[in-house]
Amino acid sequence: MRPADWAAWLEMARLLLHPPALFHHLHGLDWYRHALWEALRLAPADLAATSCLEIGCATGDFCGGLAAQGARVHGIDRSPDMVRRARQAHPGVRFTEADALALPFGESGFDIVYAASLLNVVDDPVRVLREMARVCRPAGVLVILVPVEGFGTAQARRWTAAQALSPREAAAYMAWHRLARKIPAARLQQWVDEAGIGHARVQAWPLLGGMVQAAHVRLMADGQRPQGTPWPDAAQQAPQNGTITASSWV
Repeated sequence: MRPADWAAWLEMARLLLHPPALFHHLHGLDWYRHALWEALRLAPADLAATSCLEIGCATGDFCGGLAAQGARVHGIDRSPDMVRRARQAHPGVRFTEADALALPFGESGFDIVYAASLLNVVDDPVRVLREMARVCRPAGVLVILVPVEGFGTAQARRWTAAQALSPREAAAYMAWHRLARKIPAARLQQWVDEAGIGHARVQAWPLLGGMVQAAHVRLMADGQRPQGTPWPDAAQQAPQNGTITASSWV
């Protein structure tokens, strides 16, 4: 291993002991930031005046990015330290200390409810999905990002090499691959069914070479695709080779 690789892994080991610093570090990496935006699949013009809730917002960096595009954003996290840091870093965004199992909002209040790497770590993902659907308006969308099983270390190494990631970026990617709690790719549809979310359509596609799965759970009041919805079909827009590309909304 090259000295630069050792240094990157030592930095990652240190960050794993300090979650706020770790999440801030991840949001500074192109591959992680691009994955969050690729999961959303919205152009900046479509974000203007859109109401968004991020569950498990950590230090609030993604919320800050949404707000910069004109969205009305509210972030929640159950960690008081994360919420404090998020408020300090992004004073123009609302942050609340709250539990995903009991969201402190009324029904149908948000156009987008976003949860990245959350459903795979909570004790009751079905209940969290019910809460996400409850606070999302009809014709809104739940945006979900989860690491999935069946993605091996050899695949991860090939992807980092193909992307020509720096040692620092590659160390973070490999750490997430090795440490993440992963779920079977079909599990999300099972959870949606168990949550009893009526008139929901799930579209899922791989990101980051296949290590994670992005999904849109679209809520439809009458079981039909709403007219004028700003969300295009994710399956039609998903990158075919899993590579990072420059997106118009990033």
